[in-house]
Amino acid sequence: MSKIRLPAAVCTAVAETLEGSHESLNALFEAAGAPGTPPDLAHHSKWKTWLQKAGNDPEVDSLQVLGNLIEEFMDLPPSPKKSPFGDFIISDKSDPVEEYEIKKKRLITILEEHGFRYFRGGKVIQEDQEDRININLSAHHKQEGLKPRRFSR
Repeated sequence: MSKIRLPAAVCTAVAETLEGSHESLNALFEAAGAPGTPPDLAHHSKWKTWLQKAGNDPEVDSLQVLGNLIEEFMDLPPSPKKSPFGDFIISDKSDPVEEYEIKKKRLITILEEHGFRYFRGGKVIQEDQEDRININLSAHHKQEGLKPRRFSR
Protein backbone atom coordinates (compact mmCIF):
# COMPACT_ATOMS: atom_id res chain seq x y z
CA MET A 1 0.00 0.00 0.00
CA SER A 2 1.32 3.45 -0.89
CA LYS A 3 0.92 5.98 1.88
CA ILE A 4 1.83 8.92 -0.32
CA ARG A 5 0.32 12.34 0.19
CA LEU A 6 -1.27 13.63 -3.02
CA PRO A 7 -0.31 17.26 -3.74
CA ALA A 8 -3.12 19.80 -4.09
CA ALA A 9 -2.12 20.52 -7.69
CA VAL A 10 -2.55 16.84 -8.61
CA CYS A 11 -5.95 16.71 -6.90
CA THR A 12 -7.06 19.87 -8.71
CA ALA A 13 -5.86 18.61 -12.11
CA VAL A 14 -7.72 15.34 -11.61
CA ALA A 15 -10.89 17.17 -10.56
CA GLU A 16 -10.69 19.24 -13.76
CA THR A 17 -10.90 16.06 -15.86
CA LEU A 18 -13.93 14.58 -14.11
CA GLU A 19 -17.32 15.02 -15.71
CA GLY A 20 -20.71 13.78 -14.63
CA SER A 21 -23.43 14.23 -12.08
CA HIS A 22 -22.87 14.18 -8.34
CA GLU A 23 -24.37 10.69 -8.26
CA SER A 24 -22.12 9.28 -10.99
CA LEU A 25 -18.97 10.86 -9.54
CA ASN A 26 -19.89 9.74 -6.00
CA ALA A 27 -20.11 6.20 -7.38
CA LEU A 28 -16.77 6.60 -9.20
CA PHE A 29 -15.00 7.77 -6.03
CA GLU A 30 -16.55 5.01 -3.94
CA ALA A 31 -15.55 2.38 -6.51
CA ALA A 32 -12.04 3.87 -6.66
CA GLY A 33 -11.61 3.36 -2.91
CA ALA A 34 -11.98 6.94 -1.67
CA PRO A 35 -12.67 6.86 2.07
CA GLY A 36 -15.68 8.14 3.94
CA THR A 37 -18.76 9.89 2.75
CA PRO A 38 -18.70 12.44 -0.07
CA PRO A 39 -17.96 15.98 1.12
CA ASP A 40 -21.04 18.21 1.14
CA LEU A 41 -19.56 20.80 -1.22
CA ALA A 42 -20.31 22.41 -4.55
CA HIS A 43 -19.50 20.38 -7.66
CA HIS A 44 -16.34 22.36 -8.55
CA SER A 45 -14.60 21.72 -5.20
CA LYS A 46 -16.11 18.45 -4.01
CA TRP A 47 -13.90 16.12 -6.07
CA LYS A 48 -10.63 17.89 -5.31
CA THR A 49 -11.45 17.86 -1.59
CA TRP A 50 -12.42 14.18 -1.55
CA LEU A 51 -9.24 13.20 -3.40
CA GLN A 52 -7.12 15.30 -1.01
CA LYS A 53 -8.83 13.54 1.90
CA ALA A 54 -7.95 10.15 0.38
CA GLY A 55 -4.39 11.32 -0.26
CA ASN A 56 -3.94 12.33 3.37
CA ASP A 57 -5.44 9.18 4.89
CA PRO A 58 -2.66 6.77 6.01
CA GLU A 59 -5.06 3.83 5.67
CA VAL A 60 -5.70 4.50 1.97
CA ASP A 61 -3.54 3.46 -0.97
CA SER A 62 -3.58 6.94 -2.48
CA LEU A 63 -1.90 5.98 -5.76
CA GLN A 64 -4.41 3.17 -6.30
CA VAL A 65 -7.32 5.57 -5.70
CA LEU A 66 -5.72 8.12 -8.03
CA GLY A 67 -5.17 5.52 -10.76
CA ASN A 68 -8.71 4.20 -10.43
CA LEU A 69 -10.16 7.70 -10.73
CA ILE A 70 -8.27 8.69 -13.88
CA GLU A 71 -8.15 5.31 -15.64
CA GLU A 72 -11.19 5.76 -17.86
CA PHE A 73 -10.23 9.34 -18.75
CA MET A 74 -6.62 8.41 -19.56
CA ASP A 75 -7.32 5.17 -21.43
CA LEU A 76 -10.47 6.03 -23.39
CA PRO A 77 -10.47 9.12 -25.60
CA PRO A 78 -13.86 10.46 -26.69
CA SER A 79 -15.32 9.61 -30.06
CA PRO A 80 -14.88 12.31 -32.69
CA LYS A 81 -17.92 14.53 -33.08
CA LYS A 82 -19.84 13.70 -36.23
CA SER A 83 -22.52 15.74 -37.88
CA PRO A 84 -25.54 13.89 -39.29
CA PHE A 85 -24.95 15.97 -42.43
CA GLY A 86 -21.36 14.85 -43.00
CA ASP A 87 -18.51 17.36 -42.92
CA PHE A 88 -20.69 20.24 -44.12
CA ILE A 89 -22.55 21.28 -40.98
CA ILE A 90 -21.30 21.03 -37.43
CA SER A 91 -23.44 22.91 -34.94
CA ASP A 92 -20.81 23.13 -32.21
CA LYS A 93 -17.32 24.14 -33.27
CA SER A 94 -15.59 22.51 -30.27
CA ASP A 95 -13.76 19.28 -31.02
CA PRO A 96 -14.11 16.79 -28.12
CA VAL A 97 -10.94 14.93 -29.13
CA GLU A 98 -8.90 18.13 -29.23
CA GLU A 99 -10.29 19.24 -25.84
CA TYR A 100 -9.52 15.78 -24.43
CA GLU A 101 -5.92 15.89 -25.68
CA ILE A 102 -5.40 19.28 -24.03
CA LYS A 103 -6.81 18.06 -20.69
CA LYS A 104 -4.84 14.81 -20.86
CA LYS A 105 -1.57 16.59 -21.65
CA ARG A 106 -2.14 18.96 -18.72
CA LEU A 107 -2.86 16.07 -16.34
CA ILE A 108 0.24 14.14 -17.47
CA THR A 109 2.37 17.26 -17.04
CA ILE A 110 1.06 17.92 -13.51
CA LEU A 111 1.55 14.26 -12.54
CA GLU A 112 5.14 14.25 -13.83
CA GLU A 113 5.97 17.59 -12.20
CA HIS A 114 5.04 16.00 -8.88
CA GLY A 115 6.97 12.78 -9.47
CA PHE A 116 4.13 10.51 -10.62
CA ARG A 117 3.67 8.51 -13.79
CA TYR A 118 0.50 6.97 -15.19
CA PHE A 119 0.39 3.63 -17.02
CA ARG A 120 -2.55 2.08 -18.85
CA GLY A 121 -4.92 0.16 -16.65
CA GLY A 122 -5.03 2.66 -13.79
CA LYS A 123 -1.47 2.18 -12.51
CA VAL A 124 0.20 5.25 -11.01
CA ILE A 125 3.72 5.04 -9.64
CA GLN A 126 5.91 7.50 -7.81
CA GLU A 127 9.27 7.92 -9.41
CA ASP A 128 12.43 8.71 -7.53
CA GLN A 129 14.47 11.80 -8.45
CA GLU A 130 16.85 9.99 -10.83
CA ASP A 131 13.98 8.52 -12.86
CA ARG A 132 12.23 11.90 -13.12
CA ILE A 133 15.38 13.43 -14.60
CA ASN A 134 15.68 10.61 -17.15
CA ILE A 135 12.03 11.00 -18.18
CA ASN A 136 12.37 14.77 -18.60
CA LEU A 137 15.47 14.38 -20.77
CA SER A 138 14.27 11.54 -22.96
CA ALA A 139 11.08 11.96 -25.00
CA HIS A 140 10.75 8.24 -25.81
CA HIS A 141 10.36 7.48 -22.09
CA LYS A 142 7.20 9.60 -22.02
CA GLN A 143 5.23 7.10 -24.08
CA GLU A 144 2.17 6.09 -22.14
CA GLY A 145 1.47 2.45 -21.64
CA LEU A 146 5.04 1.28 -21.19
CA LYS A 147 5.55 -1.29 -18.48
CA PRO A 148 6.95 0.39 -15.36
CA ARG A 149 10.56 -0.33 -14.49
CA ARG A 150 11.23 -2.15 -11.25
CA PHE A 151 12.80 0.06 -8.62
CA SER A 152 15.31 -1.33 -6.17
CA ARG A 153 14.76 -0.02 -2.68
